[in-house]
Amino acid sequence: MFWPGETVPWMYGLNGIGILCLVIGLGIGWSRGGFDFEDGNELAPLLFAAFFLLIGGMMAHYMRKWVAWSSAQKKKSAEVLEQEAMNAPSTAEGDSAEKTES
Repeated sequence: MFWPGETVPWMYGLNGIGILCLVIGLGIGWSRGGFDFEDGNELAPLLFAAFFLLIGGMMAHYMRKWVAWSSAQKKKSAEVLEQEAMNAPSTAEGDSAEKTES
């Protein structure tokens, strides 16, 4: 289940760590006068930055989508939400867990 309250701290943390690794990697490269990726000291922080920023960016993307969906749902009346729930596809009572156990 998706819980935004538990996802947001992870999203901020991963993006923060990614930005910190990016700053460290760029700082190491600029302090040495250029980027020489044969040495792992310059490449490792940039790879960590890419990893954390990709995961954090994915979380930010889906969080934005959830916020848009949530705000659209809050604008709907109770009758409209109930009608959408009644029209939503669901499993029939005959297709319940009893048939899947055999």
